[in-house]
Amino acid sequence: MEAVRAMNKEAKDAYFKQRNQKRIGEEKAKEWMKHNEIQHIRYGIDALDSGVPLWKVPNFVRSAPDFIAFKLNAQFLEAKAFKYTIKIKVKDVEEYKEWNKLMKLYVLFYDIIEDCFLCIGLDKLVYTIENNPTKIASYPESKKNTYYIIEKQWLPEFKKIGEK
Repeated sequence: MEAVRAMNKEAKDAYFKQRNQKRIGEEKAKEWMKHNEIQHIRYGIDALDSGVPLWKVPNFVRSAPDFIAFKLNAQFLEAKAFKYTIKIKVKDVEEYKEWNKLMKLYVLFYDIIEDCFLCIGLDKLVYTIENNPTKIASYPESKKNTYYIIEKQWLPEFKKIGEK
């Protein structure tokens, strides 16, 4: 990790692009919602590939949840895919708390390795973060870009599509 921190700006930019190259969380969320007959619309900003200066947009707006889902009530849904360990940005969790005040926010985690899902309310996720030995680390491109490391076993049972 220290070697990455010492990289020049071009190398850090390349690392960021490589880290965000295969973002399957939203596509898997659509698949999960379709299977569960949940109507939805795309909501949040999806501009990682746009080249626009997204850092000029306030954090609250940048962290808008990916979808508005309609089951019994409308609710926000943020899609997150992971391999082995769940990483969720500290600043995003803080902004999600504000979104959750507007309308209930859920996070749909997709485990890439085991091909299974967990939909969890933000309140339960925050409880998990606060009541476990959660570590905080930072992405190589910026020490300020910190994230929580959440162990999958701290969360309720993940399930494959169709599994009860």
